[in-house]
Amino acid sequence: MTTTSLIRPLGDIESRMALMHELSGNSQTTSVVDFDAILDFDYLKVAVELWLHSYEILSTRVVTTGSGFELHGTQLAAGDICRQLELTRDYDLQQATTLCLNTVLAAEKTVLSVVLMQDSSGQKSHLALTFHHSIVDGLSIATLVESLLNYYVQVTRRQGRLQVNKRPVGPELEQFISPLTQVSEPEAQPPESLTPSWPVEEMAPVANRQTGYLETCFDQKVLAPLKQLAKEQDSTLNTLLTYAFCRSVAGLQQKNEITCLSAVSMRSRLQAPISEEEIGCYIRVYPHKISVASSLAEFAPGYRQQLSKGIKLLARDLGELNLALMRQGAKGLNDISVFSHDVAMTNHGQLNLTQQYDGFNIVGYRNMANRNGGVFAIALHIASLDQKMSCAFSYSTPLLSTHTAEEIQALFEQNIQRMLLSEQGEKYEKAI
Repeated sequence: MTTTSLIRPLGDIESRMALMHELSGNSQTTSVVDFDAILDFDYLKVAVELWLHSYEILSTRVVTTGSGFELHGTQLAAGDICRQLELTRDYDLQQATTLCLNTVLAAEKTVLSVVLMQDSSGQKSHLALTFHHSIVDGLSIATLVESLLNYYVQVTRRQGRLQVNKRPVGPELEQFISPLTQVSEPEAQPPESLTPSWPVEEMAPVANRQTGYLETCFDQKVLAPLKQLAKEQDSTLNTLLTYAFCRSVAGLQQKNEITCLSAVSMRSRLQAPISEEEIGCYIRVYPHKISVASSLAEFAPGYRQQLSKGIKLLARDLGELNLALMRQGAKGLNDISVFSHDVAMTNHGQLNLTQQYDGFNIVGYRNMANRNGGVFAIALHIASLDQKMSCAFSYSTPLLSTHTAEEIQALFEQNIQRMLLSEQGEKYEKAI
């Protein structure tokens, strides 16, 4: 694969994320990769230099214009985006990751950051990569991580001349930018805002918000029976996880129906499916009402039907985006009493980061999104790496208290365990 085939146009949800960045600086995502050895920071900086030259899009900045957004090239060096943190007894991985998650990118200067977190006592390293969504959705996170680590190995070997595979921003990305710079006739209305059903803090400026996260990990002992249960229900693992998550939120709210924003991969769902050789997640997001009063056996077919209906709508050509109306609607994000959805659910699927590297192995991965814009009450990001699945809950305080987020997480774990209590469907359904 070469050059422009590796760049894809961004979808509607990424366009809105870019807009939110203008107002609240939350259009970014942080991924943390865990290693079983210590990585050398000096070698990493050299690898990042090669990495920056490999993807022209990494050396860009987001420029907001009167009617749209543009990506401009900029002079960027590893020293501009790389730093190192030492993990100690008083400064653990959770705190360090939260710091990375809440460090808002100055997109007019840089669209990414690289933080190497070193745990000297445990002989482990953790790499936190924070990207503006214009980067993440133009190039998949897995591809970016794999590319950076391959350069790191190349640097440590010091064998011959270091090779850089130049991958410039291509016309495909320009096709994304051009609709953003056009304002259509003011016919469309801003998306309806929904007020959460639980009590929330009424006044909280964006500057006073912080993103917190919680993580639940399931190993193969839980994953295998979950997948088997999904098969028995003629369903999918994603459906089971959505049911457990939405049911935990609805249970806490003491209601049977909530609004959920589901991220859907369009790769194989379009009339002309996207080739597996083209990188990029091709995600679109579908907001819909989810009823969790029924059993799993009743929930699964209804959920599939909803998604099928939504996919047909998402696959349509929505035409030009009305940026002026989008700005108007997004201004409400500065008022914490206005939200778009109760919860958000994203399944990143199985990440192919399990190849062997000289001197280290990848032993963990999690993905989170900065929520300081206050769009969702709580979001769940699912990512599977080899034999382990990470379920990362991210939320914005004081929109949602840590105590409430912990209650949701605990209910989610209980729902998963109750599903596995019995091999007979009717029994575990009644237990939830």
